[in-house]
Amino acid sequence: MKDLDTSLTNEELIEIGNSANIDIRPFLPADRCNLGGPTIEAYIIAQGIREGLDVSIYADRQFDYQQMEQVYLGLRSGIDVSIYAVERFTSEEMKETRLCLEAGMSKDYFINPTGTWKEAYALRDTRKEYLKKKEEEREYIEKVLEGTIDITEETEEVVRKIAEFEFTTRDVHSLVDLITYYPEFATDDFYKKFAAAATAVDALELLERTQGGYYPERLKQFIKRHGSASEVQEAEEILDIFS
Repeated sequence: MKDLDTSLTNEELIEIGNSANIDIRPFLPADRCNLGGPTIEAYIIAQGIREGLDVSIYADRQFDYQQMEQVYLGLRSGIDVSIYAVERFTSEEMKETRLCLEAGMSKDYFINPTGTWKEAYALRDTRKEYLKKKEEEREYIEKVLEGTIDITEETEEVVRKIAEFEFTTRDVHSLVDLITYYPEFATDDFYKKFAAAATAVDALELLERTQGGYYPERLKQFIKRHGSASEVQEAEEILDIFS
């Protein structure tokens, strides 16, 4: 495990644990049999505490250090680790489940038709298929945003794919272009995708280019939450002009 501080003494580890109401002593061999130094488990617990993570979910003797590492990494990335922080999962199964969750996959992908949990190799294959599909979707959406697909012939299909796609900040300018020239995309799903990736500046551009916008009040409230006083004033002036 990279960046693990293994220079800490037993006393320092205990102090770190106490700061988070976690008893690290059961993970210190010297505390149990007066032999050796801290375990990898103790270091991983201390590392999580230092990073402000809720280590209580893995500070448990039922996990070995490899299982702890996968839970720790999941906490760092902000996923729901309770899905796989279970003793019966091997560290490899935990790793593949973590990578699936970090890729944006739901729990449904992890279950076999029989209701059993997929093994590590099956999770790995499922994740590869999922990422391949997402990449194909991105390539399609990018062609839409670039104008290389005649969306007038398949508007419903494009609207559906946009509703399912998770946009990033790099897509926002193209989204503004899209809705400016194709007002049929002014759906609630479109706005949600836009708002999830946009800044106040992006919202102002959309407001101005659509002459008051298809979502004037929502854009105004968005700018109030995320923009400066001058940006809020500019939004109000735009709305006054086109009202």
